[in-house]
Amino acid sequence: MVETGNAGEFVISANKIIVTATGRIDGAGAGYTGDSHHSSCFLPGTRGGGLHGGGPVDQTCGDFEWPVLAGSGGRTGTQTGGAGGGSLLLLANSSAASTVRVDGVVSADGADGKLDVAFRGIASGGGAGGSVLVVASQLSGSGTIRANGGGGADGHTTSDSGGGSGGRVALHVSGSERGAFTGSVQARAGVRFGSFA
Repeated sequence: MVETGNAGEFVISANKIIVTATGRIDGAGAGYTGDSHHSSCFLPGTRGGGLHGGGPVDQTCGDFEWPVLAGSGGRTGTQTGGAGGGSLLLLANSSAASTVRVDGVVSADGADGKLDVAFRGIASGGGAGGSVLVVASQLSGSGTIRANGGGGADGHTTSDSGGGSGGRVALHVSGSERGAFTGSVQARAGVRFGSFA
């Protein structure tokens, strides 16, 4: 069910995957670059953030149950749009004792949009959140698993930009410890800046 070989994809397959309280698995900004996106996704409007799981009605893309797409890049302004988040697959289901424990951060966030300060030009949009797919026999910990969109940026007068859409996170846990993860799961849109509508 899991398609591999996608852009920005990083796969960890092991009997135990442990992210300590100070540890990170970081795929932030590792997805599609500005103005780029998977063929199933949509190109946002001028100064818009990249689109993925949390885009406008009829403009979402990717599989909510088995997410593997990297996030789309934001639209380019004076500088290149923010890159989308990568695609992180954490696979630990080879036996009933296989486990993923997250006390730190697993991130597939999109990068923030940019402003060319010297020219006070058109701000670029934030990148969309990517994908995090966890397939495990056991899941525990109190950390954060997220695929948030990057924020918009400040542009000249009415040239502010939008944030990227949230990505997709799916947790498939087959064992009895399904409720042992007490941390945070996020796939939020990035905040638009100022006058962007």
